[in-house]
Amino acid sequence: MNEKDGRSCALVSNFIIITLFFMAEMLLVRATLVTEKLEKKVKSIDPTDMNPLYNNKFIHSHGKNVVYYPLLDRDFNMAQDGIVFERQVEYCQWHETKIEGQPRENVPTRYEYHKGWVSNQVDSDFFYHRNQYFNPRRNAVPSESIKESIWLGNYQIDKSIISVSAKTHLIPNYTQLQTFTYSQMQQFFRYIGNGWFYSEVVRNNNYIINSNFGTNVNGDLPHNERRKLFDQCAPGDIRVKFYFSKPSEITVIGHRNENRIVSKDYKGFSIGSAVEGKVSLNELLGSHVSGRLAFSWIMRVVFLISIITTASVVKSSGVFMYILSYGLLLISKNMKFFTGNIKTGGSAFLFGMIYALVSSVLYLFFDSDKKEPHQHQN
Repeated sequence: MNEKDGRSCALVSNFIIITLFFMAEMLLVRATLVTEKLEKKVKSIDPTDMNPLYNNKFIHSHGKNVVYYPLLDRDFNMAQDGIVFERQVEYCQWHETKIEGQPRENVPTRYEYHKGWVSNQVDSDFFYHRNQYFNPRRNAVPSESIKESIWLGNYQIDKSIISVSAKTHLIPNYTQLQTFTYSQMQQFFRYIGNGWFYSEVVRNNNYIINSNFGTNVNGDLPHNERRKLFDQCAPGDIRVKFYFSKPSEITVIGHRNENRIVSKDYKGFSIGSAVEGKVSLNELLGSHVSGRLAFSWIMRVVFLISIITTASVVKSSGVFMYILSYGLLLISKNMKFFTGNIKTGGSAFLFGMIYALVSSVLYLFFDSDKKEPHQHQN
């Protein structure tokens, strides 16, 4: 690559990096300003406080007086109290791995096949050895996360703002196993212990029917037999387990609408979440900044690396471009025009392109490393 091409590539890459750098920094500034303003507006209250002065305002509350309702998995006809109830499904499937050959060394392409448990069915019709490694198609049993509104003190927490993930592996009790026997899945699945439900498949694609709970409601298999069943599964087998979360204490932030706490948009940010444990207002609001902060730090590192790289390619003028662009950024951070109009990633990117264009034009104008054409002597 000659010097001219190197300078052109450096200019293009610098333009892109500076655009993203400006975008990341301004989004971070925007998020920080919004959360600082919101922190002054949010009222931290006791979950039993129904003061009408706090209606139609953002509130923050936490407490242990949480009321949960049964969450029902309709397919398995099993209910569990909690804030979230999850069904996790895995399929026993063949996987194909293609290992490219080396024609020059007369090494042919080969295919390896491995059997294991995955969250989705794998279509074996596209396998190279499709007749030898076959995944029977089953009626898919989807994984599912069930949430319902809960009560914290005198407030109903809308299910849409619940952000607690299921954690505890459910070991069904006698009542849950009894209700399972009346579900639509009982003809395909049997309970094998330790929270696992299992469905087997036979080669003619007819499902094995397991409805033996009338004589053995427990259905537990010894651990070694259950492990052997998993390790020696037949492609098409399905296993299911459940998880739930029932925290003893909840913290919530959201918009109060009478006795309900819901999510509401505030200057481009959706404010509303219910999390496990006692969490301060500052920590909850900080979650809206953390993602942008991570992106900003990535771009800061890229920006620094680019300065070093550019210095070795286009020398002082390229470094000047970065110093100039950083100076413009510092000015922009304190201008209400920018902080007031940059509300989305799209607007930040657009302003970033304009910002990078200004830096690039000034870079070309002040490019001290450009060489004058040689004068030929007669």
